[in-house]
Amino acid sequence: MTLLNATLLAGIRGDERGKAEARLEELRPRIERLQSQGNGVTVTVVAEVPNSFDFGGYITNTGDPGQVVNFKSMEITSIVSAKNSRAAAAMSNQQVMYEATAPPHSQPTFVEAEMSENRARSGFHLESRSQSFPAVEGTCEFAKAYLPESIKLYRQGEPSRIDLYGMHRLLRISSMNDVQMIDTLEMEPYSTDWLRTGNHGGNWLAGRFTKQANGSVTYVIESRLQFQRDSKSPLIVEDVHGEDLDPQWKLGSRWGATIVWR
Repeated sequence: MTLLNATLLAGIRGDERGKAEARLEELRPRIERLQSQGNGVTVTVVAEVPNSFDFGGYITNTGDPGQVVNFKSMEITSIVSAKNSRAAAAMSNQQVMYEATAPPHSQPTFVEAEMSENRARSGFHLESRSQSFPAVEGTCEFAKAYLPESIKLYRQGEPSRIDLYGMHRLLRISSMNDVQMIDTLEMEPYSTDWLRTGNHGGNWLAGRFTKQANGSVTYVIESRLQFQRDSKSPLIVEDVHGEDLDPQWKLGSRWGATIVWR
């Protein structure tokens, strides 16, 4: 998964991000098992954050190395029955950047312990953020959150564009008619223009996903998802094309690839 929601790990970079991703991978089997049993799951991260954050340096990858957000810990902090998980997930989707800890009555025990037992370095303070992952409901056997695992084939365009736009997405599949694609760089969902499904040659789903600005489509991704299963877990093999429709960036922007999701 590295479920790797830039939402959950926003601001954590480099080696520190690697530590956070590794911990999330450790939690992944339990999260998915709980989801498949009809439970919503909340994961909470505690990080050491600079008191004065150089956002410009973060965006441009320059500036003081002391501005690094340091990963401290991550745990599953809540397991919610299906009937209550949707509300928790909706709240988590509104979070974009690191936030100061919520009022004590809503803090999980593990967060309180981290805040009291770990003392931040000078110029830093401890913060936590949480994200909820909804229960998997309905009869779709492939319902879950997917992240790109590998590029099986570079079909068209510059490999760097495929890496940037193809591999920085998240798919949330609730049913064959309920699919959400999210840009994990900007943490913004794509609009779903249309979806088509079928079972000729296996279960598949095709769709067109777009970004818009000032009433115009600025980016488009056309995707055909083939649902498969191996010995480890469900997976998706995607044939996908993307293109920037902004006239300033359109020339040479089209790319195509086959991407494996898990």
